[in-house]
Amino acid sequence: MKPISKGTKKVLKKSLQKKSTTASGEVKVKKGFTKNFAKIRSRHPTHRILRKNKLLLFDKTVVIRLGSTTPSLPGVIELNTVESVRNCSDKLKMKELFEKVKLKSPKYVTIDKMKPGLLSYPIIKKIRFRSRGQGMVYIENEKELLDIISKCKGNNDVSFEEYFNGTREYRFHVSNLGCFYTCRKMRKEDAKERWFFNSSNSVWILEENPKYDRPSTFKEIVKECQKGLASLKLDFAAFDVRVKKDGSFMILEGNSAPSFGDLTAKKYLEHLPQLIKNKL
Repeated sequence: MKPISKGTKKVLKKSLQKKSTTASGEVKVKKGFTKNFAKIRSRHPTHRILRKNKLLLFDKTVVIRLGSTTPSLPGVIELNTVESVRNCSDKLKMKELFEKVKLKSPKYVTIDKMKPGLLSYPIIKKIRFRSRGQGMVYIENEKELLDIISKCKGNNDVSFEEYFNGTREYRFHVSNLGCFYTCRKMRKEDAKERWFFNSSNSVWILEENPKYDRPSTFKEIVKECQKGLASLKLDFAAFDVRVKKDGSFMILEGNSAPSFGDLTAKKYLEHLPQLIKNKL
């Protein structure tokens, strides 16, 4: 995802009320009345655009959490609790919660139970706490599988997952209100590794681009993402979804701290106030 441009930062932040902002982050709207900027819990540099933004001013104390497990004081309004973020950052816990609600997600087996015959090849070795595909290994046969099992024996952070060979991969940003932004990851023509999609080997295609190639099962995918969202107890998240030509799909994982590009930031600044309004 491209970093947020300086021009977009100026557009999104130009309406900050600097003269009326107190040291505590309050903004004086009228004499005797104040509003508070939402507290943004995130370490990701692309999320800075949300801090002290006029579009995220509220009458009550609001915390918006993107991947952070920093606790909040009692009585605040929260989007994404500490528990929900932990459910999402722990990839094994995530799969367990997906399995409980029978989400359309690839079958998986933990390393302590893994043996040949439980999953169909190809198989992906995954790590419990990871991001951007770190630690993933593509396994094509029994020899490779047994070698990985032997090397990783005793490491309970390792699990195995059936590879879903969808030709397209999408990212769906969803809340209980629906999908508020989506884009496609399209592999670069010169990509050497072609069994996965990420920023190293793919470009992001916006929905209005004909190459987006909207899935025929779009509405079903959104509902399934919302089902996954509820299982993780998140208020909003981004889901990576692999889709075949016939529209069949699998949800690979959820992400509570997706990186922002210009349009992503704009969409979140439009949608987050709606989610807060529903909680006030």
